[in-house]
Amino acid sequence: MARDLVAVLVLAGLGAPPLVMGGTGSLGLLVWLALVAMPVGVMAGGLGLRLWPAGWAVPGLWMILLALVESRAGNPLPTAPWAVMAWFGLFAVGFSLGHLRPEAVWTRAACSLASCALASGLLTLWGWGAGHSAGVWPAQIGASLLDISPVALVTECAGLDWMRHPAVYQNGGTAHMGPELRTAWQGSLAGPGVFLFGCLALGLSGRSKRRPRVPEKNPSTVHRPAPASQADSPAD
Repeated sequence: MARDLVAVLVLAGLGAPPLVMGGTGSLGLLVWLALVAMPVGVMAGGLGLRLWPAGWAVPGLWMILLALVESRAGNPLPTAPWAVMAWFGLFAVGFSLGHLRPEAVWTRAACSLASCALASGLLTLWGWGAGHSAGVWPAQIGASLLDISPVALVTECAGLDWMRHPAVYQNGGTAHMGPELRTAWQGSLAGPGVFLFGCLALGLSGRSKRRPRVPEKNPSTVHRPAPASQADSPAD
């Protein structure tokens, strides 16, 4: 019990760096949680935490962090509950991955963090390097990169226009993306949808863990009938 409590507090604390650094509003916290929700879920599943109550307590404590930030914000998030469901879903997907292969928990956590960061930053990374605001990706590819971005998912579920944020608008070329190419995620559909997908992943991982493995037969231990002795052989 004490071990689970310590693990929950440590894992939940991984969502707090934006508050420790100070000066970060709701948007900064959402961006950070979108990046770390899946990797933290991988660590929670790999460390052997039970999904209820210890596992769900980790993203649940992040709701308290968001509530603290929102209490000081002048403009509260329009649809914060849908963003909460989105990061719960990302956490659940990570938990299922860590639960499947606990021996590779740190490798999977690092890979999931790198994947989330790359999926969220690939649109604007080269735009910053190029030093112009037109973006380096064609508009259709840029729209697809936004669709797979966890940051775009969580922030747009919260009711924010991530496509028009200066960090994306100036360097990602989203000014050239019309509604025919991409529209923002609708939080009332995307948030519950990601959460249900995460629950499905949890169910599949639990079923896979419970499935008994058929032991492989070792050829050296296979019983072979002893050869008939000369005394038992038929007479000539």
